[in-house]
Amino acid sequence: MRLPVILLGIALAVSACSSDGGASRSAAATEKAADDAARDVMAAAAQAVDGSGLAAQARWRVCAGGVGHQYQGGGRFLVPDDDTERQLRDIRDALVEAGFDEVSEVGGQVGVERDSVTVVVQPPIAPREWRVSFQSECDTYSGDDKARVESQTLKDLEGLAPAQGG
Repeated sequence: MRLPVILLGIALAVSACSSDGGASRSAAATEKAADDAARDVMAAAAQAVDGSGLAAQARWRVCAGGVGHQYQGGGRFLVPDDDTERQLRDIRDALVEAGFDEVSEVGGQVGVERDSVTVVVQPPIAPREWRVSFQSECDTYSGDDKARVESQTLKDLEGLAPAQGG
């Protein structure tokens, strides 16, 4: 049943919204925190399941309801076999070992949070292709940051490779 997946999505959307009236950090700092969290999750997850072919992209988007912006992205990595249940367990264990405190498993997905960024690792829809999504909290920006978040330019996430060792 897809209900747990839907509930996880709703929880992520609600938790990603900020009503404090302003950004808690610069847009550049938010991008860095999100990129770093996504890169670390993807590297640890891919290393845990002998993954390869890591790729991700991100950009700024208008928040639901049209107030504020959040930095969102998604990507994928490929795995050599179809043992999704074992891979899910191995990915969760790898993320705990990598130091992520908020590791949760809901509906066959693993979610983590770090530095106000949520990253979700989702099992394959296409054979052997795990998906990853990440997003910052919703915030409002002004000045130079406002121009940055309104550009909504899609960018590749650089430096993706499975973690070494382990």
